[in-house]
Amino acid sequence: MTAPARTLTDAADAAIKLLERVNARHAAITGTELFKSAPEFAAARRKASEPCSDMESFGGFVDAVYLFFYKGSGDGTRIQAFAAVPEFATDVRTLWAFRDDMKKGRMKEASQKMAEANSVLEKYSGKRPDSLGPDDFLSMQIRILDRMSEFLKFLMR
Repeated sequence: MTAPARTLTDAADAAIKLLERVNARHAAITGTELFKSAPEFAAARRKASEPCSDMESFGGFVDAVYLFFYKGSGDGTRIQAFAAVPEFATDVRTLWAFRDDMKKGRMKEASQKMAEANSVLEKYSGKRPDSLGPDDFLSMQIRILDRMSEFLKFLMR
């Protein structure tokens, strides 16, 4: 009998709880949170838990992770006091930057970032981006949340 597959709820809950624990621990030691909150963080937390099934919903997830992990840490500067910015955060930033250029109509900048963004998608899906299906987006979402949890556990040591 094989173990059940990790669910999105499990991955999102674990990542968010760890983020809260890291923040509480950091605040107890330094008097300030490692990942600053803002009103839009509540919406970002909810978005991280919503299943992705296509590029648009996955883009919303990327925006959410970018907001509360990367932007919330001062563009990674507060993380760098303890460790290198983790690979998953750099990957999310790559996807976010491509998406941001596309949303704002900066096609020249987006085209320069496309190969790197496609490489990140392939890294988390194991497939070429043009062949991704609904289950692949959900799997990538869970993998990114799991990488986030692994890094947050590292910070708790």
